[in-house]
Order: sequence, then C-alpha cells, then structure tokens
Amino acid sequence: METLIEGRAIDADRPFAGSPSEKFADGADGIVIPGAMPVEGFSFQDVAEAYKTAKELLEAAYLDRSTLLGGHPDAYANLLDPEQRAWFLQGLVQEKSTRYEVMSFAPGIVDLVGPIIKVQGSMSAISAVDAGNRKLYVAVEYRFVYAVRPKGRKGPVELVMSYVKDRYEFGGIHQTARCDTGFSRPGTTNFPTCCASP
Repeated sequence: METLIEGRAIDADRPFAGSPSEKFADGADGIVIPGAMPVEGFSFQDVAEAYKTAKELLEAAYLDRSTLLGGHPDAYANLLDPEQRAWFLQGLVQEKSTRYEVMSFAPGIVDLVGPIIKVQGSMSAISAVDAGNRKLYVAVEYRFVYAVRPKGRKGPVELVMSYVKDRYEFGGIHQTARCDTGFSRPGTTNFPTCCASP
C-alpha cells in the first residue's frame, strides 16, 4: 500500500506521480504481446492466438472496471473453456470463492480515481508435457496499480498493487483458456478486496 509519497498526500489529479508505478504503461498498453514464435508441438498461429487470449484474460481479470468494483466477473468467465467456466461461476458463491482469479474490491467500498490503471509485466510461451500430453502454456507476470479512495469521498487516495503470476493452458488455436496455476495478491490496503490467495 502506498499512502504517502515523500511525505505528501497523494494528489487525486496525478495519483501515480512520484511513485515507481508512474513509469508503468497505462492500462492495456502495458500488456504487450511478444512476437510469436513456434514452440515444440505448436505452430506460430497457435502461439499467436494463445498470446491474444492471455492478454484478453488479463484485461478481463485486472482492468475490467465493473469487476474491479465488485460486479459479476462475466468478462473473465466468458473467456474460459466451458468446464472451467462452470467451475469458476459455481465457485463464486462458495465459502472459498473462486473470485481470487480476478481483482475486485468489495462492492460499495471504493471509487477508482481517474481512468488510468498502471501496468507492467511480460508474457512468454512454453511447451511442456503433462500426463503424457504436450501442452501450450503462456506464462504471465504482471503488476497492476490502482488509485482508489473511499466511495463517495474525496480522499484519502491510496495506490493498491495487485501482483499476478499465472500460467494459462491452451490446447490449440481454437481453444479458449484454462487457468493452470496462478495467484493474485492485492497489496495490503485499508480497503477490503474480494481477492484471496487460493
């Protein structure tokens, strides 16, 4: 959690100024798709499509404003394959919610300050054998920084960082994604989130 920058309260008009995240890219521009190269068992086209879907998953999980403010995470769910979509949606109402797959603040607690979310990270394609089957994975590691303040109030403004290190599994060019192993850990903050480590 960042609440002060060099002894100064965070300026709502320039919330990232003076913090390390000031140098991060803005929003989806920070999720850069690398140049696709074939990996063992998968073509250039397979890898390119997997990168595209990985970017869409990250955008839906960490940049979708409705989801961030506690809304139903449809944007993310719609990108999963049918089996995992069912698991994810059913798990939203369980005691150990599957909502940890996305970043969300508790409903009605915060307002996002301004339109910008700062993003820094990278992704890469990996081919590996699992249970005798060769699979395509996209490994992602990103930091997302949000400027927030108590809902309906002018301040104080806080910067909250969510760090994600995931590996998305793909079966081929026409497959939607499966989340293989991953976690999302929002930074410590005064504002409760709907996220938790699995």
